[in-house]
Amino acid sequence: MKKALDGGADLHFEDPEDDWAALHLAAKYGDAAMISVLLKAGADLEGRQKNALGGDGADTPLHMASYHGHLEAIEALLALKAKRDVLSLGR
Repeated sequence: MKKALDGGADLHFEDPEDDWAALHLAAKYGDAAMISVLLKAGADLEGRQKNALGGDGADTPLHMASYHGHLEAIEALLALKAKRDVLSLGR
């Protein structure tokens, strides 16, 4: 991913099928190292997804890591100052 970002990949690209960005996917799958790479490259720590988890609400990366029980990803996001009190709009 770092090579892709260094090569000009769009950090904020969202998959047109599900509107998920790379940071949300890294959080969903618990990839704390990727979370760090993406945030250092400028990913939006509080970015919301339109169709996260198939709902009509919008979840942050911290929501995604929490829903899927990825403690290491949760800790990484909190260490980087993710807001703890943001409500999911789709829950």
